Amino acid sequence: MAYNFRKEQKELYVPGKSPSLINVPAMKYLTVRGHGDPNQENSEYKKAIEKLYAVAYTIKMSKKGTYQIPDYFDFVVPPTRRTMVARWYHWN
Repeated sequence: MAYNFRKEQKELYVPGKSPSLINVPAMKYLTVRGHGDPNQENSEYKKAIEKLYAVAYTIKMSKKGTYQIPDYFDFVVPPTRRTMVARWYHWN
């Protein structure tokens, strides 16, 4: 049965009713950095997410190929998580 991160690690994927601090265990994951409006058709952000999902599903479907990825386990591709950062600049 495929490992479902969202069900098995609810504290990381399902928001609580109020803000809280959580401990995130060491793990391997895919990430992209960039900026842009996710709703804009050809934004850098949207292109990055498309590539991220392409890699995630390639890894997931590798189980059907001849090459076996070391330490691979079947998984449900989880939803993306975004970190929004506002940068404030102090002008002297």
